[in-house]
Amino acid sequence: MNLPFGIRNVEHTLLARSLTRTDTNQNQQHGVSVSYVSESNRAELMAIAGNFQLGPDTYRERGYAGFFEHTFEGKYAAGVSSKITYAGTDAFRLTPDTLLQAHGVFGRLTPVKKLVILAEADALIQGSKDVKTQLGGVGYIQADVEPIQGVHVLGTFEAANQGADEEKTRYRAWASAWWFVVPHLDIRGDIIRGMQSGSDASMTYLAQLHLYL
Repeated sequence: MNLPFGIRNVEHTLLARSLTRTDTNQNQQHGVSVSYVSESNRAELMAIAGNFQLGPDTYRERGYAGFFEHTFEGKYAAGVSSKITYAGTDAFRLTPDTLLQAHGVFGRLTPVKKLVILAEADALIQGSKDVKTQLGGVGYIQADVEPIQGVHVLGTFEAANQGADEEKTRYRAWASAWWFVVPHLDIRGDIIRGMQSGSDASMTYLAQLHLYL
């Protein structure tokens, strides 16, 4: 199951998705969730039982994740998210008795018909038996313009720092174009520039063709 946290958008490789471990492609978990939807409110809470495709059991993260979102006048929405998990051994850092927390806010704005703005900011708290607690953060803002029907031009800026000793903040800027050619077929291209103080900038180019049956 996808974890109910933050903005669930298609850019699953955003730092906000990977560092909060809510990537819809790689961080799905088993568990039980309840949801609530009304005209102006949405909420979901999930009890995380762990990823049973991952073993041994000590690597499985257990805890909860959830969000609440309120819509204002149909054009604006704001919400809060929270997630806490515990693992006997962290599968990524291999640290014992690891407690991971992410708590944040997010928003969606549609100031005019052809423009959608998404934003998210999350606090990251990582603690384990052998490593002192780290306090960091991650966030992004994205503008999506639809100049003509079916064609989207997107700009995204994101930043992240997990709070490790002497860690330098990472930044990434995206320029994207997305064309929904016909029903069940779309083409997308992304140019991603990564930046970090004291390091050379990196460039990533990504082209995607999606065909849905």
